[in-house]
Amino acid sequence: TRKSSRREMIDKLGWGNTTATLRWNRQLGRRGFVNTTFYHTRYRFSMLSRERRITDSTQTSENLDFGSSVWDYSLKTDIDYYLSRRHTLRAGGQWIGHGFSPRRYSAGNTATGFSNRVSEFERNQEIALYAEDRFMLNERWEASFGLRFSTLLTTGKDFFRPEPRLSVSHRLPG
Repeated sequence: TRKSSRREMIDKLGWGNTTATLRWNRQLGRRGFVNTTFYHTRYRFSMLSRERRITDSTQTSENLDFGSSVWDYSLKTDIDYYLSRRHTLRAGGQWIGHGFSPRRYSAGNTATGFSNRVSEFERNQEIALYAEDRFMLNERWEASFGLRFSTLLTTGKDFFRPEPRLSVSHRLPG
């Protein structure tokens, strides 16, 4: 008798970005503004390869599934207060939650009994607060100074950094 056999293969490659933003603006009197933004981003990559062999008496399969992803959630609020046409105070804060899955895979073979799965996932958070004073010295010169405090919260270690800011700009004639 002759054995019949059949082979099925599936190969898929996928990737994509997802983004969403929600923004709320509010005027505080004649001189103040509040802008709040929430956003989410996600990048995903996946690769799948499956092969199945079917005969009259057996069915075997080999599988390989690999993927990775990166995502962020953020909430940010900025407050602008105009003391005059030439003088503005700004302050705000931001929280960002990061997620990383740099390596996720599974592999298996039913004929040999081999099976392996690996999944890595890391999270961390950033928190920042800032204040800035911006003023125009005249029609061509503008200066600003401020201070930003940023924190990175990770598993096992946290980082805190004050970040002083100074900027001077000059507009060329023309």
